[in-house]
Amino acid sequence: MDGDSHPPSSDRTTDDPRVTRLTNANPRYVTMPLTVPHAPSMTLGDVYYTLFRHKWKIILCSAIGLAAALALYRFQPPPYQSEAKLFIRYVTEGKALSAPGDDAKTISPQRGDTIINSELQILTSLDLAKQVATAIGPERILGKAGVENAATIASVEISKGLTV
Repeated sequence: MDGDSHPPSSDRTTDDPRVTRLTNANPRYVTMPLTVPHAPSMTLGDVYYTLFRHKWKIILCSAIGLAAALALYRFQPPPYQSEAKLFIRYVTEGKALSAPGDDAKTISPQRGDTIINSELQILTSLDLAKQVATAIGPERILGKAGVENAATIASVEISKGLTV
């Protein structure tokens, strides 16, 4: 070859510290290049550019997520439901409270038919039927023993047969 021949490839050396040095003596150890700390590579302008460049993807994914949340809210029933009714008796004003068992005079500003309707709802309530079933015994009402949820089934049977 000509006079400017390169040194053997296994013995490459250079004065530049950024170049990896490979030697034939110990090929497992490689010197790492020197690194200089860089300035921040991402600026606020880069973030804005990326957001505005992908704005339709962001809007589309947000709209799909919102539509899925609304559909789930609309079509999935709530996991629980509760209903309660209160029966409150009004005590005459200005009268001292008496001990339980005394005949305290109670008045109601309601008409008579609403009082009767309230009493009917109490009598036909499932809670009262369950109390009756546990007091009498579910086995006596159902006619068989060892039934799972016997008190509840007996209270439903009581409610079915109740005519008020």
